[in-house]
Amino acid sequence: PVSSVEQMQGLTGETSYCFGLAAAFGLGLCALRQLLDRTSFLPLGCAGMKLPTSTKIQEVSEAVESASDEASVKMKSELAKLIKIRDALRLKFCEACWRATMYALMITIGYQSLREKAWWFPNVKEAFSDLGNGPVEKDITLYYALSLGFYFQLLIYMFVETRRDDFWEMMTHHLVTIYLISVSWAFKEHRIGSLILLVHDVADPFLELAKIFNYMKPARPWSDDVSTVFFVGFMVSFAVLRLFVYPYYIVRTCQIEVPQYVGCQVCLVVLQGLHIYWFYLICKVAFTKVFFGDLNDVRERDSMWDKKKWAEIQVHAMKNTSKNK
Repeated sequence: PVSSVEQMQGLTGETSYCFGLAAAFGLGLCALRQLLDRTSFLPLGCAGMKLPTSTKIQEVSEAVESASDEASVKMKSELAKLIKIRDALRLKFCEACWRATMYALMITIGYQSLREKAWWFPNVKEAFSDLGNGPVEKDITLYYALSLGFYFQLLIYMFVETRRDDFWEMMTHHLVTIYLISVSWAFKEHRIGSLILLVHDVADPFLELAKIFNYMKPARPWSDDVSTVFFVGFMVSFAVLRLFVYPYYIVRTCQIEVPQYVGCQVCLVVLQGLHIYWFYLICKVAFTKVFFGDLNDVRERDSMWDKKKWAEIQVHAMKNTSKNK
C-alpha cells in the first residue's frame, strides 16, 4: 500500500489535468444544454404535449383581458394558472430530455470502458489490487471527467430547474457524489469509483423517459402505457442495482478491502440511505398507479395541462373578440 504522502502527490500533474478536463466538460455541458433546449427539446416538448404557442397565448390573453364581466374575470384567473402550468411543463420536459440523453451517453461510455476490465462484476475486489499505483486509463479518465462535469452541471441547474420536494436530498446526493468522484480520482481509486458511477446511472434513463411520456399523456393517451413500461423498468433496475448490487458488491467490498477510508465509507452509506428513501417514493408512485391509475412524480406539485379548460378559455376569448368587433 502507498503512504498518505505519496497519495497526496497524486493531486498534481495527471490529476490536475483530469480536474481541469472535468471543469471544461461542466461548462461545455451548460452551454450544450442551452443549445439543445432551444433547438430540440423545447420544440419537441411543445409538439409532443400539444401546448399552445406563445403567440396563441398572447392572442387569447388579450381577448380575455379586453372584457371585465364576471365570467372574464374568472377566465383571467384560470388562464394565469394554465400559463404557469405550461411554462413549468416546458421546463420539466426539457430537463427530462437532457438527463435521458446524458445518462444514456454516460452509460454507453462507462460500459464500453469497464466491461473488459479485471475488476468488472463480480470481481469487484480486484479494483483494490495495486491501489494508488499506475496512471489512470484514458477511457476511465474520459468517463470520470464527463461524469464529474455532468454532476457539476446538475448542481448548478438545481437552482434553475423546477424545485421538487426532495430538493435537499438531491442536493446532498450531488455533493456526496462529487466528493466521492473527486477523492477517488485524486487518490487513484478510480476503479471502484467507475463501478459506482455506472451502477448509479443505469436506472436513470428509464425514469426520465417515463417522465417524458407521462407529460405527453393529456395530449396523447397512448403515451400513458409507454410511460408505465419505462417506470416499471426504472423500478426494477433501481431495486436490483441500488438496493442489491451497490450495497453487496460495492459498499461491502469497500468495507472489507479499505476500512481505513472512513470518510468515503460514510459517504457510501449516506448514498445507500438516500437510495432507500427514494425507493420509498418510487413505491408510493407505483401504489398510486395501481390503485388510482395515475403515474405522477410525488415530488412535483405542478398539475398537468388541462386541454378542456384551455378549449373553454379559447371559446370565451373568441366570443369576446366577436363582441368587440
